[in-house]
Amino acid sequence: MAMGVCEHAGLMQLQRTRDGRRPVPARSLRGNRQAWNDWGSIDPLWAILTEPDLKHGRWDLEQFWRLGEDEIARVMSTAATLGYPAGNDEALDFGCGVGRLTRAMARHFSHCTGVDVAETMIEQATRLNPGSACTFVVNEPNDLGRFEDSTFDFVYSALVLQHLPRVEAIRTFIAEFLRVLKPAGLLAFQLPTRMPPRTLRNKLRLRTRTYAALRAAGFDQRMLYERLNLVPVMQMQCIPEEGVLAYLRLLGAAVLEVQGGRFEVGEVESATYFVTKSNGR
Repeated sequence: MAMGVCEHAGLMQLQRTRDGRRPVPARSLRGNRQAWNDWGSIDPLWAILTEPDLKHGRWDLEQFWRLGEDEIARVMSTAATLGYPAGNDEALDFGCGVGRLTRAMARHFSHCTGVDVAETMIEQATRLNPGSACTFVVNEPNDLGRFEDSTFDFVYSALVLQHLPRVEAIRTFIAEFLRVLKPAGLLAFQLPTRMPPRTLRNKLRLRTRTYAALRAAGFDQRMLYERLNLVPVMQMQCIPEEGVLAYLRLLGAAVLEVQGGRFEVGEVESATYFVTKSNGR
């Protein structure tokens, strides 16, 4: 059964180095950035939560926000049980999109920063969340170098790392999450652990490749999406749970809890990791 990056070679690549900073090809980063900028302009809510019946702008915004509030409430309930983080000043939402989770996190922290690779997503987040205790920032580099070490009490990322173009990028950002986390802070991030066989994804891959070719030729992204039903690429990576745990150990992190689950669409199995620095307390 084909498992993409869940194959043994991909797992070994994830664990190969301790520093987590092997360069990611610039072409991969550019293509990923362009795809998410297109998603941010044509159907941002659906790109974030891909409910089949809500494509083409059919999401109800209040329901969309409410799901974010419910998710963060569950995460913070787990955090309270674990006894982390020690502070509630600064939180980071990595891959914030339009701010669905960032605004919900602002109920629990004094200030929240949302970062996203897509300028169009950040524009929407800023427009949709006026007057909130949130700051939204475009983060194009393959790191979090704009932030100092030990900046955030809480770092959260869900439905994001799986869309990075390479395993190297996932590895880099996990290391970066820990770098910017305060001592006694809490990192929580989600990653798929198992994907359906590759053959089940080939039809979508054909549509994304056709979209990319026509987009490069100058065709309008909205026309390709709305009239031809073609879509920008949405990468899906997965890493077995044992590989993520091994890498966290290499980074010197302390894993507090792992929660499993399954996405309704595509039979994607997933895990959420609750982590702190090994000297966190």
